[in-house]
Amino acid sequence: LDSLRARLIVPVVFAAATVGGALAHLQAAALPMSETVIALSVLLGGLLVLALVELPLLALSVAVGGFGVFHGYAYGESIIGAEQTPLLAYLAGFALVQVALITAVALGLSAVARRTGRAAVFARHGAGTLATVVGGVMLATNLA
Repeated sequence: LDSLRARLIVPVVFAAATVGGALAHLQAAALPMSETVIALSVLLGGLLVLALVELPLLALSVAVGGFGVFHGYAYGESIIGAEQTPLLAYLAGFALVQVALITAVALGLSAVARRTGRAAVFARHGAGTLATVVGGVMLATNLA
């Protein structure tokens, strides 16, 4: 039940936090080192998956929400100066797409994992390795 609840709650928390981060950017708030924090979030996420670390739902939600603010802040860069009228609709649609995408990937990986133990290990290692490599490259690029 907790795993199912996490699959529903965590994407919503992330999407809500990204909308908050985008709105903060639009209000001219400054989040220092946002690209570095984003890279670090991807790297840490990959490492947690590879290490089989399962955080309690509250801790996971707080971490995902915190990192989501930084992701949203970066997304906000693309809408600076946009017409205000469609902005809320854009952000709502953006949030819904994020929830759908994250949920679909989680459910897809779970479906693969249920097929066989070997498929589960492959899916976990593949997703964890990809996130770790991408986050590491992004972090190195931002720190260089």
